[in-house]
Amino acid sequence: MGMLPIDRLFGLSEVQQNQQSQRLEKPDKGISWLEVGGGFDTVSFSTNKGEKFADVRAEMDKNVPDRTTTIEEKESAISYIDRMLECSDITPEMKNYWTNKKNVIEMEFQSIKNEQTVGSGEKIEDVWKEFSEFTNKYFNSINDNMTMEEKYENRVAYYNMYRTFIARFMNCSDITEEQRAEYSQMEYNANHDLSNWERDFERYKNS
Repeated sequence: MGMLPIDRLFGLSEVQQNQQSQRLEKPDKGISWLEVGGGFDTVSFSTNKGEKFADVRAEMDKNVPDRTTTIEEKESAISYIDRMLECSDITPEMKNYWTNKKNVIEMEFQSIKNEQTVGSGEKIEDVWKEFSEFTNKYFNSINDNMTMEEKYENRVAYYNMYRTFIARFMNCSDITEEQRAEYSQMEYNANHDLSNWERDFERYKNS
């Protein structure tokens, strides 16, 4: 008997199956952070409910670079963002903006972790559990309140993270040839989606 398809093997929901087989509709032309089990550690800051948004933002600007590249920088940025989101004077627009920034940085953080984990002798089922948690959280993390740039930034981060999970799958110690073919197709689709989003993002920025 051949191996069950991946979606049946792990009992994926319809939504999860769509994540594998369907790419998001490209945005119209009009239009860079995780708390699930096994998530990352963040720098510990005590949250002061009486903090002012502008004060926390100024502190973050002083201590965190505009573009975080290391795990430590991303941990620090997430902690500052959590503090900003707790400020009572944060506007709805800023709350939406920083929520998306947090999502983007969490996905970038996970991409780094995935790259560091490749080839460590993992099992397919263990990686799949983590993959499902992350993709379920972030697949629908864009909304109509976002600007075009925020949507593009979110999708590029999502598909980069997705691809690093596929690399973990492909290097699992118990992967079968049938599963390798399934994940190769998922990788192809993700690369195609990422290429489209990156292309359209560049066009948007240059328009």
